[in-house]
Amino acid sequence: MDEAALEKALRTLKKKWTTRTNAADLEKRQKAERMIALLNEASRILCNKEDRADYDRKLNREKNKQTAPTINTETPAPVMPTGSGAEALISMAESFYEHGSYQQALETAAKALQAGIDDPRLFNVVSMCYAENGDYERAYATMYDAVARTQDPDMKARLIFLCLRLYQMPQRARALLDEMLHDYPDTNMLVAYDIEYDLYQNNEAMAEAKLADYRQAYPEDREFPVYMQSAYIAKADTYITEHASGGEYIANQAAMDNYLKYCTKADAIYSDQGSRDKLAYAQTLNKTTFNKDNLGGLCVSVILTLCLLPTIIGGLAFAAISAFLIKFSLIPNWMILRTDYTESYDGPYKIAHVICTILWGWIKWSWKAAVAIFDFILQMMFAFAR
Repeated sequence: MDEAALEKALRTLKKKWTTRTNAADLEKRQKAERMIALLNEASRILCNKEDRADYDRKLNREKNKQTAPTINTETPAPVMPTGSGAEALISMAESFYEHGSYQQALETAAKALQAGIDDPRLFNVVSMCYAENGDYERAYATMYDAVARTQDPDMKARLIFLCLRLYQMPQRARALLDEMLHDYPDTNMLVAYDIEYDLYQNNEAMAEAKLADYRQAYPEDREFPVYMQSAYIAKADTYITEHASGGEYIANQAAMDNYLKYCTKADAIYSDQGSRDKLAYAQTLNKTTFNKDNLGGLCVSVILTLCLLPTIIGGLAFAAISAFLIKFSLIPNWMILRTDYTESYDGPYKIAHVICTILWGWIKWSWKAAVAIFDFILQMMFAFAR
């Protein structure tokens, strides 16, 4: 891990805690002052080559003690850094993760774990780094190991959340949910995850029934609607397709209908600025925009309809074509967004675009032919006049 990255992470953390030294609450000010002192000591140790080498040697000695063969069958307990060493390493690992330096976060967390710092925050950092790298199995194993060690119900609840939202492991989430609901049957967060699981399984009737039952039993619970808003937004996001380039789009009309439906429900359950913005975006995607590329061909079709009206059959035929072109020249915004990635419209919209392109191309070709013929006639007239 290079010194520049360490210094940057430490500066970021110092800036964060320095702003809190002016807090109105005395306890918060004292905590900020303690953290700045710890970070200064960590900076002294980790950013100085000699001190850092001493610190690394100390960690290696402790590691060797754990792995060296001994007469005693029990492994000696590692010496866990306290104070500056523990908090500084945890804060550094979290800072690296927040800034997207996942490899450095993993290295820092690994160093802390090797030193015996058994803190749930470290396991969370390691798990999330694995998840960001797409290694969901290791991410799950790390968090599960932390849950097994600490038996912390909050960590177990977070593991359920990660299985549902990130790891794409609904069956493991179900097993953990059943276990926790047995011990904490009326915990609002767990009930929300239970309903979210039903949503992911497309069992909407069951989810709606559980939602109604809980709200009827606990009408004063103000946290539960927030959890449920998050669950419905997460469900809505499952209908968004991610492109390899990193962009996002809606794949088809069914996905658009579901996306709008769940955004609407999320805002109805608990409305805040985030849910309102999400709903407004979904409504905008569901609106239509006139395809300007079809304008020329559509005008040609309307003119031909008017010209052929006396023939009845020809007039009716072009009237039907014009109606078709008008209808499918109004393209949903989600489809326009999708063309940035797939470069194609759906069936009838594509047919309308092709017909308009042919009609407008025919008019342009006819105009050029007429101009060429007229020019030829003029040249012939001038030639005879001479």
